[in-house]
Amino acid sequence: MGYVLYADVMVFWSFLINVLAMSISSLILNRKPKLLKLLLWSFITGIITTMLYILLRNNIFVRLLYACIYLIMTGIYFKAVSIIKLLSATMSVIISMFLIYGIINIFSGGEHLSLYQRIVYPSLGMLLIFILYMSIRRLSEHCHRLKISISGQTLSIIGYKDTGNNLIDMYSKKPVNIIDYRIMKQLLTSEEYSYIDMYHKTGYMDYEAMSKISDLKIYPIPYSTIDSELALIPVFLIDSMKVIEDKSLYKGIPVGISRSGLNSGYQMLINNKFEI
Repeated sequence: MGYVLYADVMVFWSFLINVLAMSISSLILNRKPKLLKLLLWSFITGIITTMLYILLRNNIFVRLLYACIYLIMTGIYFKAVSIIKLLSATMSVIISMFLIYGIINIFSGGEHLSLYQRIVYPSLGMLLIFILYMSIRRLSEHCHRLKISISGQTLSIIGYKDTGNNLIDMYSKKPVNIIDYRIMKQLLTSEEYSYIDMYHKTGYMDYEAMSKISDLKIYPIPYSTIDSELALIPVFLIDSMKVIEDKSLYKGIPVGISRSGLNSGYQMLINNKFEI
């Protein structure tokens, strides 16, 4: 017995499933979906996957290719610039598909599923959505979108409020945030950044030499590590720091430069003293 494949019907169904999956995923990730972007993404993904199925439906790697396409397209849709964001987005899509599959089978009356499976699939999907939503919400309570202004340049970064960061600038008496040393590459010339790179590799910072070639005034302050070792961290003042969520604005904030890279999900450790 042969089957007739209607490409337009496959694209339409794939389009609907994609719209539902991305809408549910956006709710899980606390994102506000843009309708035009959502429809365009769903349509393009539907066409790609349909073409893939028609051309390679007998290929044993078709499912792997399907997964790769959805992974890439999910990363593009959610602008996942880090592994953590990509994993969160991917998990939300998987859970969304699981829930949609269970609901479809409830109303389709498919004989291949038992009543138990028809109840368990959507229920388990909703439970996983709740767990993932609460986990992401708990993490997002500590993460904040920031706009920092340094010497006339503005950068959009993600800050993480670190309860363990209680560092105070001994000169200004203000709380110190810690920025990923790699961000400095966007603010400095290659010659200036070479001193930051030297600090990253050796722990030594030539403040005097840096001051001769840069308008950014960097100075050391002492801090203690987790192992209670005393060290010096290079610090400079930023013009302003704006928290996007509550629109609070802080000016003249001291920022320390981390010697090692921070977590890939954020670029600044916000001092515990800030009421954010």
